[in-house]
Formats: sequence, C-alpha cells, structure tokens
Amino acid sequence: LLIFEGLGVQPPEFAHLPLLIAPDGSKLSKRRHGAVVSVTTYRDAGFLPHAFVNFLCLLGWSPKDNREYMTLTELIEAFNLEGIKRANAVVNFTDKDPLDPKAVWLNSQHLRAMPIEELARRVRPLMERAGLPVPGDEAHFYRLLDVLRTRYQTLNDFVTRGIAYFSDDYPIEPAALEKLNAPGARELLHELADRLETDAEFSEQSVENILRGLAAERGVKAGLIINAARAALTGQTVGPSAFTVFVMLGKDRVLRRLRRV
Repeated sequence: LLIFEGLGVQPPEFAHLPLLIAPDGSKLSKRRHGAVVSVTTYRDAGFLPHAFVNFLCLLGWSPKDNREYMTLTELIEAFNLEGIKRANAVVNFTDKDPLDPKAVWLNSQHLRAMPIEELARRVRPLMERAGLPVPGDEAHFYRLLDVLRTRYQTLNDFVTRGIAYFSDDYPIEPAALEKLNAPGARELLHELADRLETDAEFSEQSVENILRGLAAERGVKAGLIINAARAALTGQTVGPSAFTVFVMLGKDRVLRRLRRV
C-alpha cells in the first residue's frame, strides 16, 4: 500500500479468498495432495479448460443466484467481492479418485453445450493418439459426437467408452456378456440380422418395428433382444437409445456384429 501511495496511484481492493481444504479438513498442499492440486491431473483426465476454470471459480465464491454452470464471460460479468464466502472451500476427492465430482459434472455440462465443431477439434487428436479411425464423413462424425456427448463426462470418454462407435475392436464388459449369454439371445440376433438386411430404410423406427416384430413372433420380450443387441454392437449395457445405436453404427457394421456373436 505504501508503494501505491508513494506513486500517487489509487490502490486496488484487496481480498482474501478462503482456504482450499481436503474432505478431512486439512489444508490442501502439494506435498500431501499432489495429484489433487495438479492442473495436469484434470487436463490428462480429459477436462475442458473453461470447464475447469468454472469449477475453480466456485471454490470459495458464488454468484448468489444458484448458478453453477457458467461460461467465462458469465463468470467475469458476475464476479464481485461480495460473493466471496467466509467458510473454507472443500475439494472433494478420495484415495482412489482425485477428481472432484462437481468438477466432473461441470465438465459434462460444458461438453454438452460447446459447439460441435470445437468438440470435434478436441476429440480428433485424442482418437488419433489412441489409434482409432476418425470417420471420413465429417457430418456423420459430428452426429456421432453429438449423440455420445449426452452420455459422457470427459473428452477421454470418447476414446475409452466410445471405442465401439469408431472401431470393430472393442471389449465386451462382463455384464454385457451376460446379456449375450441369455438363452436363445445369440440365435435371435442372427435372425434379426437376416431381417435387417432387407430393410432398405434402416431408420430408428424401422429397426424398432422389425425387432419388436421378431420378439412377438418368437414369444419373447423385446428387452431380451434389445439388451443382447446393445451388448453385441457396443460391448456395453448402457449408452444412447438402443435404436439410435443401430443407425449411428450403420447397416453394414450392425449386420457384421450381430452375425459374429
């Protein structure tokens, strides 16, 4: 302050932000909580820079209107010293997972909201490093990303959880294998493939009609075929709408995967 006065300059307002503390109440430090306090931890986990800034801004400060997801412009416009909290800010993490759940949630919201072109620009190099083929049809690539981002939380999810949408070499989870091993499931998938081969439309609605028709004819619940199909097509038990998966993968790839189980 004396320097500012000596220079005849109006000093800025000073404020102390709350301490960042661990769930056990201890102060965060590089020595004790290396991965937790490292920006590279979040970068390497597939976080968007502006999403991480959003998370950091909410540690010890609030816009006072219950907003959490905020763009950089909104954060700048909303910031004021009155929003700084008196209590220390807790960064939640566990020994197994250094990522704060709120940070993960915020990142998922930014993933959903960002322009699809920017998302593609960030996902493409990750796919190339992982050895995954990038679809040559840019419009189809954008559609895939747009569908998948509603289910994903980080950029890394596209090259880990999303392998089956870009490559035929993907693992089948144990829970998905159980769906495939249900009595009669594999045989029904082979028959479904034969019927889909003659489906010139191959839309979500036409695929659903054929699948449900097969289930009715064979006297089984449609869920048996749907769950087994999802397992065969993606190696997973959860994901986008089952019939969306058929269309996103394309007819040739779907027939090939249904017949190889």
